[in-house]
Amino acid sequence: MNRKTLLSILILFLLCGCNTSVGSIDILLDRYLNDALTSELQEPSFIKECYRYYTDPSVGRISATRTSNTFMKEGHLFVMNLRVGSVISRRYYGSESSEADSLRADAEIVRKEGTYIDYSGAEYGYLITASRLDEGVILRARTQFMDFAAVCGENDIGLIAGEMLKIARTVSIDEDQILSTYSTREAISYTGETVTLFENIAPENGMIEELFIDANTAGDTGSPEDQPAGDDAAPEAEESGMAEEEMP
Repeated sequence: MNRKTLLSILILFLLCGCNTSVGSIDILLDRYLNDALTSELQEPSFIKECYRYYTDPSVGRISATRTSNTFMKEGHLFVMNLRVGSVISRRYYGSESSEADSLRADAEIVRKEGTYIDYSGAEYGYLITASRLDEGVILRARTQFMDFAAVCGENDIGLIAGEMLKIARTVSIDEDQILSTYSTREAISYTGETVTLFENIAPENGMIEELFIDANTAGDTGSPEDQPAGDDAAPEAEESGMAEEEMP
């Protein structure tokens, strides 16, 4: 076998290997997701201010804030964020907020959509995507109440995505607490009031100019401090259509 033939076989092998890699990622991801969707559910045990969730003992909890958590699975970090904006939009506007995707579509190598049933029996949709970066892959999962993200290797997509979906199935939120903590929208009540801004009165001396003269200051050349006080003070301007706005 000459050198040219050997080189051609090597190039063909590498090309086939690349195509198989993408296909194997997809197959492996399906396997992990199926396991996550059919695994036995546990009741949420980790309690936060606005939500609860459960993680398998094999998942380490690294850090947490009021709306996010950082986990570790077999040496891989991934983040879970509460979808506060989505919860508020569903309550007040009946639809989810628009959230732009900053990643290019041509960078996406994996995309999976489906539904899952949480521990309470409710069914929700999920979306999982994986896109190549300069180094590694960014993996994201969007579920009803949480967004997940991780940067990992291609061979770890299925492992991390499956764990994300397992956690999502155990999430329970306190919607009222989320709204009271992060929303400032309140009902505004208006009180109607009839106010007389002008009076029809005839000038005493038949001169229109009299109507434009303030009776309290006519002929007074003193400073503002010399103006009459108490009952003789100029009446305050009245406001029309005053709104009582209740804000938190």
